[in-house]
Amino acid sequence: MIASLRGILAECYGDHIVIDVGGVGYRVFVSLHTLRALPDIGKETMLHIHTHLRDDALLLFGFAAKAEKECFLLLTGVNGVGPRLAMAVLSEYAPDNLAHLILAQDSKSLTRVPGVGKKTAERINLELRDKFKLTTTDSGVESAATQTLPEPSAARDTVEALVTLGYGRMEAEQAVQQVLKRYPDQTQDTSALLRLALTQLTPTM
Repeated sequence: MIASLRGILAECYGDHIVIDVGGVGYRVFVSLHTLRALPDIGKETMLHIHTHLRDDALLLFGFAAKAEKECFLLLTGVNGVGPRLAMAVLSEYAPDNLAHLILAQDSKSLTRVPGVGKKTAERINLELRDKFKLTTTDSGVESAATQTLPEPSAARDTVEALVTLGYGRMEAEQAVQQVLKRYPDQTQDTSALLRLALTQLTPTM
């Protein structure tokens, strides 16, 4: 079983990449969050790997962070949730955001993931509510899970713009919330909100 891969990032696609390890190219399926964390093509990268064996194929799923792999394993332990659907969930919600949703029993947000219906969302919440632990300590579960954006349309427009750029909705909403707390005078300026929110979402080197 392959637990990790370190090699040269050779190719990137919508849902998978190819890592060249000693001249052998490994196809690895990844979430959008991991995809954004990867270096440029031609540079070395390392991913935590889950090896999934099917009757007709051996599939590799890669994760930039161990927390994402742990979430993946929890999700695939839910009845009716396969590895592809688990990756779709993790493409929409980062581990911390997913933990908040499940602890808040927010089935509605989970159904925004393509392929996750109401019954599947409820099953995920039911089976995982006692297994997820938050990794963030800067805010309480209740406030993070139930907090909503203020009414100004600029905030809503900024969230929609971030979702269009590929960020998860919960992730986008939390970034905008942080910006509004820091810069309360920017509530009506969509372009300024978007620029500041992107600085929250883009890791500094």
